[in-house]
Amino acid sequence: MQLPTFSGAYVDWPGFADQFHCTIHENVRHVTLQALQEEVHKFWTIEEGPSRRRWSPEEQACETHYVTHITREATGRYKVRLPFKNERAKLGDTYQLALKRFLSLEHSLQQRPTLKTQYHEFLREYETLGHMSELTNDSRDGCYLPHHPVLKSDSVTKVRVIFDASARSSAENSLNELLMVGPTIQDDLGSLLLRFRTYKYVLAADIVKMYRQINMHPNDRPYQKILWREDINEPIRTYRLNTVTYGTTSALYTN
Repeated sequence: MQLPTFSGAYVDWPGFADQFHCTIHENVRHVTLQALQEEVHKFWTIEEGPSRRRWSPEEQACETHYVTHITREATGRYKVRLPFKNERAKLGDTYQLALKRFLSLEHSLQQRPTLKTQYHEFLREYETLGHMSELTNDSRDGCYLPHHPVLKSDSVTKVRVIFDASARSSAENSLNELLMVGPTIQDDLGSLLLRFRTYKYVLAADIVKMYRQINMHPNDRPYQKILWREDINEPIRTYRLNTVTYGTTSALYTN
């Protein structure tokens, strides 16, 4: 069957031409997502490098105290002072709490002979190195620090003695509350990781007895006293710590 053809003639086919005459509608909308903008801003803020923070008045005061009082002894060791907030007179009695906690510790060590031996070896070495010394005439002034063991099986030193400078006195305050903390002077973790990945080889080291490499001024050593005895049948003795003591809030800065 042959279909009809059109050639050069205008044919008015009702309904056919109307399909090519349509109206175009253009719609434009502007949408702003405030929450998304804030999230993007936070993202770029986090990705920015660390900026140097301004020190607080107390941090600046601690820095001034440190620079003013640090000295170097003839042996080459540095000597520092505790950065008090001029409130040392407000510290209450610390002897009774230190005694109570020592007797509790002593009872606990009696049940664990191995730990007891390691604990005594640690403090015996402390005394042998001159990092603490016995007080024959104790006036009970200053501050007594309770102490306890911390076990770390993967360390060369399996047992470490930690001194608690946050223990409350009879005045409901502690030695740490009377000390200025000082600003953070160590690099942040991000900077350390960037430097770690900068070079082909990395050297990692550890300072042996880091805190104890810095001596404490004799006038401040009465605020670092402890109670100790090796034999339960002996009288309890008072010792003073002669170096910077880990457990004090200012130790990291003064070291």
